[in-house]
Amino acid sequence: FFSPVAEWGNTYRCPDEKSFVKALDTLVAEGGRDCPELAFNGIIDAIEKGEPFVGSPMFVFTDASAKEGDWPKYTFENARGLALEYMIPVNFFYSTESGSCGSFERHKTFVELLGDTQGFGLQFNSSGEIRRMGSVISAALDGTATILEGRSRGASGRRRPYRRASGRDKTYTLPVDDTVEKLIVSFYAREEAHLVQLRNPNGLPEPRTEDLAQGGVWIIEEPVLGLWELVIPAEVGTHSFKVKSSSRFNLEFDYFLVLKKKVRGRLFEYIADYPLLGKEWF
Repeated sequence: FFSPVAEWGNTYRCPDEKSFVKALDTLVAEGGRDCPELAFNGIIDAIEKGEPFVGSPMFVFTDASAKEGDWPKYTFENARGLALEYMIPVNFFYSTESGSCGSFERHKTFVELLGDTQGFGLQFNSSGEIRRMGSVISAALDGTATILEGRSRGASGRRRPYRRASGRDKTYTLPVDDTVEKLIVSFYAREEAHLVQLRNPNGLPEPRTEDLAQGGVWIIEEPVLGLWELVIPAEVGTHSFKVKSSSRFNLEFDYFLVLKKKVRGRLFEYIADYPLLGKEWF
């Protein structure tokens, strides 16, 4: 969006990959250094006008916090509600290159949105770092599910099974079984990000797929079965992480209620189409 008073004509729906890349190439950045921005407008318009497939991931590129637009439509609650309705993981690529809008972790609504939708957030100090994220986007497009996440401050949306190491170091255990086809671990660290390690079940550190100034990403194809460990030394301080995986299995769950009837000593079960109506069997 070029300005808060601009017409909302910046949403494009492309029929194929070629036209999508062409539309991206026409985008330009102007102005800047004015915080916050209308990120919720973009998220809501993208879902409403883009008509995405259920479960499609969204990637939000921004360098500022978000403010609410025209009330009551363009709000944080509506952005979250639409994303949850379409089961869309909202992922944030946040740039601090302008140097005037603070770090990603300071923006509560972004952290809450990615947590509620099982997305992930990465912070970049330069546009060059963002260009290296193609592998991360490709991995997310395969269809992933969050299996673990945590933050050093505040409550997480999921459990955080860590055990204390020496001093104030933290070790988070990541169980991997034979259903995991791909393991994706991303983290943000305020300081000393290079000290963070991902260790395989043999206790050996895994090289990072992408190394960022304040974080990093591991994408492990066909990971070794067993307990992996994300080791975050005390020197790192404030941090957050997310562990996602893709599986070769499509696990779906459903439920139904049954009625039981005994006929000539044998017990039969019948699916109850309307269990709340009640029914007597003689």
